[in-house]
Amino acid sequence: MASAAFLGHVTHTNHVTNAFCGVFHNYEALLKKLHSSRALVEQLTQDNSTLRHLTGCLEAEVTELRAGATNTGSSQVREMEERLLAMSEELKASYKSKTQNDQAFIDLHKEANVMRARLEVVEEECQQLRQAKAQLERDRAELKTRLEETEQTCFLLKEEVNARAKEMGEDQKARVELMAENNSLVERMMCLKMKEMETVDQMTQLNETQTKRIRELEARLELASVGDKWVIQELNNAVKQPSTHMVAQPPAAVAHTCIPDEGKEVNFVVYSPDGTLYATGGAGKVVKLWPVNGDAPLKQLHNAAGTLIRASFSEEGDRMVVSGNDPVCYLYNIVQNRLELTLTGHSEKIWGCVFFGDNKVATGSHDRTVRWWDLAAGGKCVRTSLCHSTCNDVTVGVGQCVCSAHFDGAVRLWDSRTHQMSHAIEQAGSSQLTSVTASDNSYELLTASKDGLLKIFDVRTYGELLFLKHTDFGIQLNYSKPCLSPDGRYVAAGSSLRTRTPQLFVWSVGGKLVYTQPLHEGPITCCSWHPDGSELATAGQDGKVLVLR
Repeated sequence: MASAAFLGHVTHTNHVTNAFCGVFHNYEALLKKLHSSRALVEQLTQDNSTLRHLTGCLEAEVTELRAGATNTGSSQVREMEERLLAMSEELKASYKSKTQNDQAFIDLHKEANVMRARLEVVEEECQQLRQAKAQLERDRAELKTRLEETEQTCFLLKEEVNARAKEMGEDQKARVELMAENNSLVERMMCLKMKEMETVDQMTQLNETQTKRIRELEARLELASVGDKWVIQELNNAVKQPSTHMVAQPPAAVAHTCIPDEGKEVNFVVYSPDGTLYATGGAGKVVKLWPVNGDAPLKQLHNAAGTLIRASFSEEGDRMVVSGNDPVCYLYNIVQNRLELTLTGHSEKIWGCVFFGDNKVATGSHDRTVRWWDLAAGGKCVRTSLCHSTCNDVTVGVGQCVCSAHFDGAVRLWDSRTHQMSHAIEQAGSSQLTSVTASDNSYELLTASKDGLLKIFDVRTYGELLFLKHTDFGIQLNYSKPCLSPDGRYVAAGSSLRTRTPQLFVWSVGGKLVYTQPLHEGPITCCSWHPDGSELATAGQDGKVLVLR
């Protein structure tokens, strides 16, 4: 647009310049003619003066001849008169020519004045055009500079486009290779799934046989006397319990009470793997380790910044991880009684933490991620898995399968080796899940949801085995955690309804309510069974921990 305007201005300037040149040439020609006319007038004036002088001389001579030349013949007089007459005619013609030349000179002078005025106008317009031309030159220089910058920019953009095209080509090639590799992995996974399904079918058949036998023996156990050792031994053989585990029994009464944090709410109570002590923690922000039969804590672990919600012992029992309402997970060394590491990376509170494998920890947070930590590498986060929903708890089951409970009511199962989600049990609860607990020696998962339902799932078939509920049982805490007995025969859960007196409920896996009793003065937050099944501990918001036997 600017270039077109510049060309228009240049064209107009050329037309005006050409017109000025024409006027100037005409003015020069007119000046030449004026000079010529002036010379001619001067010559005629000189000739006229000469003629007048000659005429006067002739008239004087004629008069003299007429007066004094009496002897002169008439012929000579006539000749002189004729010459005088001729000279008079010539003088008249000279006057006439002079008059015409004077008139022509006047006309030329008027024309010269007009041309001079026009020349002044043209000169003024030329001055304006010169200024416009200078401005156009400056604009042209600026446009040239901008054009060069635009060309340089276009060159750079072209180079960038070519580089991006090359990168896209490489990415496309890598994508094709990844798709080929993915297809190969899918084929391998399908083969493994087929083998796994065959194994699951076999295990299901075996489990059905054992379950049937267990139920028969439970029925016989209920009819038998307490001292019927043969039935109990048969039941132990059927569920294949390790020799270090006893058959769990429903609690009878409170055997011990402790108040860990001067009445502040207690959110977890967890037994060590060897069963020699248990850990408590909550709003006091301190983890306390208690002997099973003692009244005073053996150790206290400090440096937590927020209210504590979850805790997990390592397999050796020498370390434990604790998390809560701040985005940090704390690793404590129990033997050295100190904070060993802080696992940082989550952006919101962490309500799930668990040991798995060798020196590895999994955490679940309200930032909708599950993070995987390698303690051997100094607490490095080796992977962050997105789960698209708030995580309220994590646990580890048979085969080091990590399970997480979420706000959307789903239980997600993770392969602890690849840190990939292997399956999701959708709608494990009709509302948000508060916890998930894995059985120690079987393929069962216990979930609790805020609608007051407890469900047991088989992780091999992902099917629901049992659901438990009661009119007086309800859950209002987002982190309420029930538990399974070590032998998998009982489920213990504490009610957290604020409108009713909190009670402890214990069901058999057959669905029968075998124990219920109001124990705490506030909502019950957590239940934990001793590893040998000999006792059950509960924690509540009333600041108490109760041990039932």
